[in-house]
Amino acid sequence: MITKSNWGGAQRYVFDLATNLPADDFLVTVATSGHGALVDQLKKQDIQVISIPHLERDVNILKEIKASFALWNIFKTERPDIIHLNSSKIGGLGALVAYLARLKNKLTPASKKKYILNWQIIFTVHGWAFNEDRSRISRYIIRLIQWVTALFSDSIIIISNRDYRQAIHLPMVDRKKFILIPLGIPTDKLKFLPKLSARSELSKYTKIKISSRNCVVGAIAELTKNKGLPYLISAIDHLRSNESSVKKLQIIIIGEGEDRERLQNLINIRELQSIITLSGFVPNASQYLQAFDFFVLPSLKEGLPYTLIEAMHAKIPIIATRVGGIPDLIEEDVNGIIVPPKNSGALTLAIEKLINDKRIRTRFAKESGKKIETKFSFDTMLSATIRLYNSI
Repeated sequence: MITKSNWGGAQRYVFDLATNLPADDFLVTVATSGHGALVDQLKKQDIQVISIPHLERDVNILKEIKASFALWNIFKTERPDIIHLNSSKIGGLGALVAYLARLKNKLTPASKKKYILNWQIIFTVHGWAFNEDRSRISRYIIRLIQWVTALFSDSIIIISNRDYRQAIHLPMVDRKKFILIPLGIPTDKLKFLPKLSARSELSKYTKIKISSRNCVVGAIAELTKNKGLPYLISAIDHLRSNESSVKKLQIIIIGEGEDRERLQNLINIRELQSIITLSGFVPNASQYLQAFDFFVLPSLKEGLPYTLIEAMHAKIPIIATRVGGIPDLIEEDVNGIIVPPKNSGALTLAIEKLINDKRIRTRFAKESGKKIETKFSFDTMLSATIRLYNSI
């Protein structure tokens, strides 16, 4: 189960698990809201999808009540052995409803039971939501909700070391519930076009003219607040003081989201239209990664970002922020540069360094490829998840 049906990191995780679990052992159904790219991709793979009415990311008490009744009906109709929750909203709501439905069934006298409901509740943390850039009161409320989610879940999958360190300090939650299972990507499905072909095909698809003389910098991210893209725009604005660097630069941001208009306005106000382009959503965007000389992800909050894993497989140098599981992937000055979040100045210096030093870019690319192939295997992730399913 997952809240939104767009195509982000958590949705990719759901898709990869749903389509790679052994069909002889697991019958998989995915429940989500809306009819986005995740639903389309799952249906192409003949995975059953159930729509969850009234479920939205934003809080609306009346809709939460309606969504809770919808979840109750789904659980009673499907009677799953395992309910695997992904993302904060469905995590909290789903864990509560699943726990109460199971408890009600347990307390019902045997003579009145139509069937036994004894599912196990698993929640995957794709970055604790209380790490988001919100007001102190909002973060406190979210922390409380995520604590309740942990209490009602039987097992909690953690995908990064930082999130695991935070998890074990949640009060009154048994540490044995937490299982660290880092992400991996099925490499047989990763196809990277060579640099010149990638630039040519990306240029045709997006109608963006990509000059062979430019240093092309890429970002693949949802256009949302958590991705910190205004800080990237500000960093490029700061770079104008070095005319020789900015003359060579072209930034392409691939992705779509609710902040598109705000980001485009910021680009226009800073008069950076000739340097920064929002390409919009690009299907299978990872195939174009080698079009970029390096990759930037200025996030404010992350779990373990798929886009960085893909960029490492593509052997692309990376600049990213020190949030979530990013330090698990990027080792400072070994296979990339890590900067503090919300720090346009540090981002400017890092971008300037990689623009002007091709040798560093080559070294980072080589080290990224070595690290990702040895430490973040999809087969390891899938096997560990199957072991968890079978143990409960």
